[in-house]
Order: sequence, then structure tokens, then C-alpha cells
Amino acid sequence: FGPSTIEDGVWPRSVLDHLSAPGSGARSAGPTSRPRATSNLRLVCGSFTIPHPDKVHNGADSCFHSNASGAFGVADGVGEWEWRFKINPRAFADEMMFACKDVADRDAHGDMPADELARETLTTGYNACKSLGSSTALVARLDREGKTLGVANIGDSGLMHIRREEHDSLPRETVVHRTKEQLHSFNCPYQLCKLPEKSDFPRLIAEGREALVRVLQRNKALQQDTPANAELYSFDLQEGDVLIAGSDGLFDNLFAQDIRKLCSMAVSPFDADQSNNACAHTLPEDLAMAVAKAAFTRSLDTSARTPFSVNARRVGAMHFGGKMDDICVVVAWVVAGDQGSD
Repeated sequence: FGPSTIEDGVWPRSVLDHLSAPGSGARSAGPTSRPRATSNLRLVCGSFTIPHPDKVHNGADSCFHSNASGAFGVADGVGEWEWRFKINPRAFADEMMFACKDVADRDAHGDMPADELARETLTTGYNACKSLGSSTALVARLDREGKTLGVANIGDSGLMHIRREEHDSLPRETVVHRTKEQLHSFNCPYQLCKLPEKSDFPRLIAEGREALVRVLQRNKALQQDTPANAELYSFDLQEGDVLIAGSDGLFDNLFAQDIRKLCSMAVSPFDADQSNNACAHTLPEDLAMAVAKAAFTRSLDTSARTPFSVNARRVGAMHFGGKMDDICVVVAWVVAGDQGSD
């Protein structure tokens, strides 16, 4: 049987209230008065995060986005650092995302092809980190010509590139591109990691972190993933596209067609402009909020069929329903260079 489908009424008002009302004239994807731009594009971004219910004040997901540089990213810190070693798992993820934003805003490596640009941004951000920890990471950068989005992904965060197209004269959201998760094994994603040096051991012991020192002393040749292991992508964009990036808390709970359905209820800046009501578009942070809350709603459903339950079944593991986790969503509308604001 195929992936579960969503009807509008399944979602609570806490989800639907963030989306433009179905039937709005601005949603029509019919004949347009001008072609969609395919160069000199910009990104208009927004984000929303929901921590795991047991970590309301200290979730481990992090993200960044910058309209000015056409860049965004998502990182999912590994919670084991907190319960096992008493180290904030979000500190490393936050520091890496902040450093990646700084690289993008300084336009470092700006003349590179888009995919290499994304990896260099991730590499520079990772190398700048001082905090201990480990995290998955996805970084996306728009190239200097405003045509191509480069993506570097390590682990099980993900990105979907969605476009509204006509099929049999009816508008329908299509997944044009999507990243793939990188796993060593089921539920064991690739991760970037910062470990202490041997010279740090006395300080760590004095801070009460003997458990971490013991683990490192027993495992002197720990295999570590690096930014060089990131999978690279290049997506050609056009005006009106929407980019949905998120941590595994999103993609473990919602199928692609679930996300497409939610996007179909939103109004892009391009469609709003075609309806002569440029202010009527759905703000990216509102769409991010709707998608995140939909994933959270599904995570609490103990009987729902979810991507995580399907993947668990494929490897012989037993898991029913959604998967409670931190959920981080970044949404970016693709707009013409002279449209939108920072």
C-alpha cells in the first residue's frame, strides 16, 4: 500500500491557520502574464522549531537563513552528549550554523559552482567550531548568478525542492528534487563531530566529565565523518519554487505528498504577484510553522503510518506510529531579484 494521504480536515487549526485559505484566487497556477524568472533569483526564508516534548527548554536542533546571501542550513545535534556526558548537544549545532551564516554573509568562496560553494561553507563553518558535540548538517547556497542552488548534506536532515506545475490543466505541486539521507545503518546517520584533545582530559575530569574521557581512552581510533563525506546536489531554480529543509523530525513523520499537500495551501510570492495582490503571499515563517506543527501532530499519533515506521519495518525493526523528536523546518520562497525584501 502507498504512503498515507492528507485531507485538509485531518490537520488541526493550529496547522491550517498558518496557511492561506484554499480557494484563494492568488493560488491559481493558470496562465501567467509573464514567464517565471530563471536567473537573478533570490531566496526569502523563514523557519520554525519545535523541541521534543521532553526537551521543551533545550532542544538540539539548530538552523540559519540569510536572505541577503541566499543561504540556509539545518543541524541536528546528538542528544547523547547531554544524557551521557552532560554537554549541551545544541551548542555544537548552533556554533556550526552561526559560522556557516557568517561565511555566507561574507560571500566567502562566492565564485565556486553552487554545490562546491555549499560544501566549502559547511567545511569552513565546521572548522570554526570549538564546542564539543556531534550533529548532522545540511547547508544550501544560491550561486552568484541566482540560478542554481547548491546543497551539501551529511546525515539525515533533508531538503525538498517543490514546484507548482500544471497537470491536465490543473495546478499541482511536484517534487522536482530531493536530497537523500546518509546512514551508516538504520537510525544511525552520518554526523560531524568535535572531540576533545588528549590535553583537554584533565580539565574535563575536573568538570566531572570522566565518562567522556573514559570513552575516548577506550576508543582511540574512533571513525569520524567529515564535510568531505557530504553528498552534493545542484538544483536549477525558477521563480515561484519553494524549498523545504528540515531535520529528521520532519522527514521521519511526513511523507513527500504530505508536504506537497501543505504547500498547495500556501500562496507563493509569484502567484500573489500574478493576482495583483503582492501582499497576499504566505510568509515563509508561516509555512514553516504549518509544516513543523503537522510533523509534530503526526509524531504524537501512535497508529499512523510514517516514513520512520516504514523504514523500520524494512530492516525488521518494530515501530508503530510517529517518532517524537526535535523538529526544525526552514522554508525558502524563490523570488525574482527585484521582488521581496530582506
